[in-house]
Amino acid sequence: MQEIEFVSGIAHIVLYVFLIVLIIYFIIVLKRLNSSLDKISSAVEDVKNNIDTITKKTEPVIENLLAIQEDIKEISGNVKVQVSKVDSMVSSVKQTTESIIEFEQKIQKEVEGSVFDIINLINSISKGIKVFLSVLGRKKNHTMDWQDE
Repeated sequence: MQEIEFVSGIAHIVLYVFLIVLIIYFIIVLKRLNSSLDKISSAVEDVKNNIDTITKKTEPVIENLLAIQEDIKEISGNVKVQVSKVDSMVSSVKQTTESIIEFEQKIQKEVEGSVFDIINLINSISKGIKVFLSVLGRKKNHTMDWQDE
């Protein structure tokens, strides 16, 4: 029985040694885990600082973009108003041009008729004067002929 107690004592010693080694291993693992967690925490803190820096730098950019967006909306509204004004002006110019063309055509028809009438009148008067002069010239010749005889 002594042997069993001796083997049991050795088994207990081996078991305690194994437990001590296991505890030392867990302590080492926990230290490494703690070190890794510290590194992760430091990295997260660096990322947070970088994000804060980026956020601080992007805030003015975002504000500028919002201001630009508002300016673009205002400019777009102004352009729409100007385009409608230009469209109205173009329509007005088109109507005026059409009116002028119609007026010109009307005047041209009336003037052409009057000009042709005046030309015909002048032509008739010219022919009448020629006939009158030729008749007058014949009478003069007849009068001279008669006086010569």
